[in-house]
Amino acid sequence: MANRSKCTPKKKDQFLAEIILGRSVSAGASACAVSRRSVYSWREADDEFARRWDEAIEQGTDLLEDKAKEQAVDGNTTLLIFLLKARRPDKYRERSEVVNREIPATPKDVAESIKRMGTKDHDELRKILDSPGAEGS
Repeated sequence: MANRSKCTPKKKDQFLAEIILGRSVSAGASACAVSRRSVYSWREADDEFARRWDEAIEQGTDLLEDKAKEQAVDGNTTLLIFLLKARRPDKYRERSEVVNREIPATPKDVAESIKRMGTKDHDELRKILDSPGAEGS
């Protein structure tokens, strides 16, 4: 009985051809009748194979990106948004900005605000000011 995980140039080429098509490592290994563990062992033992694998990943990713672009242009808005964010993150990334638009209060402003407060608010303010962490305590 033949060893299914035996490393041969033909199996390596077959695996890499699957990766170039955008397939996963599992699918590539299955296509050449070996385990994922086997192809990772080949990668670890063979620097040239590892280099070719990395290049195959890049080619496969380019192919997947092209397919995604086609779908996005055909109306997949969510996919289009993801592609734009990946391509131009500076322009399309999520942003949040905190702006303090309040003008620093003067003691007179604070006093007037306190005068407008109800009794319940005064009591709450007193609790805050009397708490151990309050400034001036």
